[in-house]
Amino acid sequence: MTGVANTYDKSYPEELKPFIEFDDYQTVITDINDVITSFWPCIWAILIGYLFCPITIGLSLLIPK
Repeated sequence: MTGVANTYDKSYPEELKPFIEFDDYQTVITDINDVITSFWPCIWAILIGYLFCPITIGLSLLIPK
């Protein structure tokens, strides 16, 4: 819906080697995934958003958790 993934891949891209170390990368990605998971809406909120989408002209999809 919003273009944000619900989790990000933890694999370490070699292109980042000169900029960030593996352990730091893992820590950052884990923290980002934890924050996204804690704020990700539950399945019921998504279903209700889609259900009321025609009635609210799409505004129901913007309801936060």
